[in-house]
Amino acid sequence: MILRKVKDIGFCQRRLDIGGMTSLREIPPVIIDDDGVVIREVGKLKQLRELLVVDFRGKHEKTLCSLINEKPLLEKLLIDAADVSEVIDLYITSPMSTLRKLVLYGKLTRLPNWISQFPNLVNCICTTPGETLNFQSGGFQKLKQLQLRYLYQLKCILIDRGALCSVEEIVLQDLPQLKTVPSGIQHLEKLKDLDIVHMPTELVHPIAPDGGEDHWIIQDVPHVRIWSRYAEEPLHIFGRSHH
Repeated sequence: MILRKVKDIGFCQRRLDIGGMTSLREIPPVIIDDDGVVIREVGKLKQLRELLVVDFRGKHEKTLCSLINEKPLLEKLLIDAADVSEVIDLYITSPMSTLRKLVLYGKLTRLPNWISQFPNLVNCICTTPGETLNFQSGGFQKLKQLQLRYLYQLKCILIDRGALCSVEEIVLQDLPQLKTVPSGIQHLEKLKDLDIVHMPTELVHPIAPDGGEDHWIIQDVPHVRIWSRYAEEPLHIFGRSHH
């Protein structure tokens, strides 16, 4: 029997020789220990498909980069910082050709350039404290789902023509400084769903279908849903498919 998964093991609490289980594809969330025992063991698992790192701290940056670069088969990568002020500043050199989902919960000083190099990334969830987020032409060619949440300083999103050309779903949630819909969103021909969750009225009112001056920007999106916080149903539903 080939063991594929290990569940409910606290790696930091138990010094297990998981490195000997080389066929493992999934393991519980990893907490990087300062003495490096956990990372050395996880580093031996060349078949890993999912890696979830929690309680990440800046001092672990080099260790985590080395670990990720040695995982050519990863399909899902989640990094959760120890607190919101902890900066996630990684430099990934591996092409990560199999990575499909990337989740970064923490403080980013910028949107890392290496993210756009993952050829098969389809779902990206990121946080960044900057005021402007620019998706440049040619970037994120296969990304299908983009979720931007809890970015309290973000004021402007720019989407260059030729960027995000495969995106089908965008979620904008709790971006209190964002007062306009992303510039260039009208060029996303494959966009099917736009969810706007607990966003400023300065953004919501101008895109309303009943005379909103900016409605033309999102008029070709099939499904647009406006949500209030904690709502089980959207407050408003409109879009091309609801005409």
